Amino acid sequence: MRNAEDSSFLAHFESPYHRGRLTAPSATQHLRNAVCGDWVNLEVRLAGGVRVEAVYFEGQGCIVSQAAASILCERVEGWTLDELATLGPQDMLDWIDIPLLVRRQQCALLAFRALKMIVYSQKS
Repeated sequence: MRNAEDSSFLAHFESPYHRGRLTAPSATQHLRNAVCGDWVNLEVRLAGGVRVEAVYFEGQGCIVSQAAASILCERVEGWTLDELATLGPQDMLDWIDIPLLVRRQQCALLAFRALKMIVYSQKS
């Protein structure tokens, strides 16, 4: 976990939280933004099949998509699948805490969409 001075949006881009590969993930989801080409690969390891034990990402793209993926990974560790199911796009945008045009919101929500796909696949 970062200290308060290091939790800015820019800090997440420059020194991302949990960027890399996860050993033995329970689920993986790759998504690409067809409009701009940004991509993210999200890997989640679940404890007991229901709680996020670890989450890592790899990706390439703009500062918004990559910093948002880092923010997401930092925030959701320890959450259950049921808790993640209630998470909405506006929650993610609130965590980012910078004003974004609609086009940039697509970048900001890329990792979020990957996470929701993992949640739905694990709950079904």
